[in-house]
Amino acid sequence: MAEINRVNARMWSMLGARGTFGLAMLELAAKYDFTVLSADLCESSGLAKFRDNYSSRFYNVGIAEQDLIGVAAGIASEGQNVFSTSFAPFITARCLDQIRMNLAYMKMNVKLVGLSSGYEQGNSGYSHYGLEDAGILNCIPDITIVTPADCSEIYQCVEAAMTYEGPMYIRLTGGRFTPPVYTGDYTFTIGKGIPLAEGTDTVIFTCGTPTAYAMKAAKVLNKEGLSVSVVNMHTLRPFDTALAEEYCRKFGTVFTAEEHSCKNGLGTAVAELIAEKGLGCRLVKIAAPDRYEKAGSYDFMMKNTGLTPDAISDRIRKELSAEG
Repeated sequence: MAEINRVNARMWSMLGARGTFGLAMLELAAKYDFTVLSADLCESSGLAKFRDNYSSRFYNVGIAEQDLIGVAAGIASEGQNVFSTSFAPFITARCLDQIRMNLAYMKMNVKLVGLSSGYEQGNSGYSHYGLEDAGILNCIPDITIVTPADCSEIYQCVEAAMTYEGPMYIRLTGGRFTPPVYTGDYTFTIGKGIPLAEGTDTVIFTCGTPTAYAMKAAKVLNKEGLSVSVVNMHTLRPFDTALAEEYCRKFGTVFTAEEHSCKNGLGTAVAELIAEKGLGCRLVKIAAPDRYEKAGSYDFMMKNTGLTPDAISDRIRKELSAEG
């Protein structure tokens, strides 16, 4: 595993999600045997140096995402671990049938990497936003779904994926200067959530870029006398039900914060757990609304959706005050 320290965390944060992914591919190529595919997004994927240094292990299929999945499945069928990259909505919604039949049904060892998921594409608008990607794939059996919290966790996730068998979707949120969550070594395990802060009044389950914002919101609320736990649920599937249940049993109201649709994402996973286990707590989802709104810059969309640190703390303050 790459060493996580303040220097590396700062460097990766400056590179951003895609840059860190490309760096991980480059540095891990000397240690692991894998093939990388791109749908004409080599530069955008941060893969230019990998392509230049490992040209025999890189293929650009062009702007043909459905073919990308077919080629990836073919290479994987010969025993190769394959990483396939494109913008989040293109590599999921556009390729759904190919993913369902060629990857999930056949249990192929292909890692799909959704670039610029969430609102990172900013002014490009809803055609490029990855807000339904995890939810779409969550309906298909046998696909692991991971949303790293920051660039350090992206590196950790990519390396873990090198030896993880079966189809996986790695969802990259945030752009350059992604706020760091981790500045020191920790244990990252696919399928295991990570408690980040302990509180006595409520909990925020979160993943992706909102993890850093949830931590900031918790610090603000703690200074006001509200004690807030924060749990990084980086893996949507397999979901860490034991950890989520442990925290849901502690509180009357729990929160989720995610850069994804309010439908079939992290919030839905927690809601299903609460219902199935009869836990009795109230759930408040902080996520993209179930409608298309005015598009704008990344900062505008995060603010408009209530996913900034101030908005998260305001929402928690309001909901807990209403409880009395």
